[in-house]
Amino acid sequence: CHPNGSYLLCQLILKSNLWPLIREKNFYNKLDKFYTKMSCDKYACWFITQLWKNAQTIEQKLQMVKNMSNDLQLLRSHIYAKYITYEMNLTAYCSRPEQWKRNIEITIKKHSLLDDLDDNKNKKKKKKKL
Repeated sequence: CHPNGSYLLCQLILKSNLWPLIREKNFYNKLDKFYTKMSCDKYACWFITQLWKNAQTIEQKLQMVKNMSNDLQLLRSHIYAKYITYEMNLTAYCSRPEQWKRNIEITIKKHSLLDDLDDNKNKKKKKKKL
């Protein structure tokens, strides 16, 4: 992967208003065959990490993990991919997929609640300033 392309994709995820629309258009399905290869690339591994952090549904995360679990040994031993393996808790998925899924569901719920709290605090601050 080209460094500028990976940087551009990361900025699309992090700062663009288009990302919610792109995420709904099966963006995760289109990258299905490339997760492992991109995880082992110096520049694209950052993009895969951002995809993982910004996946909002369990299905999106499950799709990434299912695809990458076939290459667990390669990913664990690779210099760039081992961080992603740790971040996704891929070893736990391979040994206990149901428990992994429950943990991810709990994490997603926590993040959505925290986002709601942050939104409420921001609304209150704006009202006080007016």
